[in-house]
Amino acid sequence: MRPAPGEAVVVKRRPNAFVGAELETALRAAGVAHVMLCGAMSQMCVDATARAAVDMGFALTVVGDACAAASVVHGGVSAPSDQVHAAIMAPLSASYGRVVATDDVEGGRAA
Repeated sequence: MRPAPGEAVVVKRRPNAFVGAELETALRAAGVAHVMLCGAMSQMCVDATARAAVDMGFALTVVGDACAAASVVHGGVSAPSDQVHAAIMAPLSASYGRVVATDDVEGGRAA
């Protein structure tokens, strides 16, 4: 994948893609009101960026099956990646925006 001619390229430096980058400036300059996210890891970059986008006033769609999570261990409890992913997507869907599948995006039903 390559940027289209004239398309802004923003270098992400932190888990929250808005921190330390010119992402918000680029989006607002382009008149973007709705952010669609995918990526890795669900419990880090996707979650941090999704919440920040909504806090900044952007509408949000997360392409859930185009995100990935890692298994984690905390306090002696292991959480497999599918449970970690679901535990992140559920609150994003309930409180922040839409979580859709790639089929919805490809079929034009995600906007």
